[in-house]
Amino acid sequence: VEKPWELRAQETRSSLVDTLGLGSQLEKKNVEIKEIKTALRMKEKDASEQAELLETSTRRLEAVKNELGRQLATTEAARADLEQKLRRKEDEMQATVDALEQEIHAAEGECDELKKKLEKGGGRYGRAAPGSIAVGDASSADVRAARMQVDVLQQV
Repeated sequence: VEKPWELRAQETRSSLVDTLGLGSQLEKKNVEIKEIKTALRMKEKDASEQAELLETSTRRLEAVKNELGRQLATTEAARADLEQKLRRKEDEMQATVDALEQEIHAAEGECDELKKKLEKGGGRYGRAAPGSIAVGDASSADVRAARMQVDVLQQV
């Protein structure tokens, strides 16, 4: 049987060994804390850099968005101007087509009158003059040319 002072001595020795082990454990923990602090600082630095990058990117994106908005407004204004010019040109072309159609109708009427006069023999000599048919043919050629112009203008 062990004596009580031997048990106490053993306990004191084991607690000294534990105390010596605590120093090394404490040092290990201090090293771990330093490593964790360093890692935390690095993460904070990375987070700060990421926040700055995000802010810079947001500003750039906003600037690009504003520029695109200005370009869109300019493009829409140009498109509206071109549409207005196109409408004016269409109106001018329609007026030209209408005027040519009126000229064609007038020329056809004149041609019909001349043909009737020729058929009636209303010339100076009671009969059609030998060159008068050529005049009627020339009027028909003018009418055909005018019709071709109208067709071309209507296609445009």
